[in-house]
Amino acid sequence: MSKKIVLLLTSFVLLWSISINQSLWLDEAISANIASRYSYSQIVNNFSLHDFHPPGHYFLLKFWTSSFGNSVLALRTLSLLFALISIYFIYLIGGLWPAIFLALNPLFLYYAQENRMYAMVSAFLLITFYFLQKIKSATKPKFKQIFLFNLFIFLSFLTFYGSIFFILTLFIYSFFYSKNKTFLSW
Repeated sequence: MSKKIVLLLTSFVLLWSISINQSLWLDEAISANIASRYSYSQIVNNFSLHDFHPPGHYFLLKFWTSSFGNSVLALRTLSLLFALISIYFIYLIGGLWPAIFLALNPLFLYYAQENRMYAMVSAFLLITFYFLQKIKSATKPKFKQIFLFNLFIFLSFLTFYGSIFFILTLFIYSFFYSKNKTFLSW
C-alpha cells in the first residue's frame, strides 16, 4: 500500500511540474528533432556515430513519439515513466524510505521531467542492481535472473556510455563482497 502512495504522489508532482508551460531546453529539442527527423538506421549512421550518446534513448523516443505525439507533455512523459520505474525498484531494493528520499530528491525530479536519457538509464541501472542482489542472494542463481541482469547492463550501455562506471563498480563490489562465489563464475 505504501509504495502505491509514494508512486501516486510522485506521479502527481511530476505530471504537475511537466504540465507547467515550460518549453523544451536545447538538448531536449535536439532529442525531439532526432526522433522525428531520422529513421532508425539514420539515427545510428548519421547521428549516433558522431555524438557522445548511444542510440538507445533516441530509438525509444522515436517509437514513443510515433505512438503519443511530439508535444512537450508527450516527450517528457517518457522520462516520467522511467522515473516511476526507478522509484519502484528503489522500493524493492531498499524499502519505503529510500523510495521517498528518491522521490523527493530535487535533482531526480529535475531529470525525471527532462526529455533526455538520464531517467531511462537510472531505471535500467537500478533494475541491474536489483537483479544483482537477487543473483547474489541465491544459492544457485536462476537463468532468468542472470539473463535480465545482463540485458539491463546492455540496455544501460546502449542508453548512456557513462553507465560503464556504475557497471564496473557493481562488478568490483561483487568481487569483494560476494558471499556467493559462484556469482563470479558466470
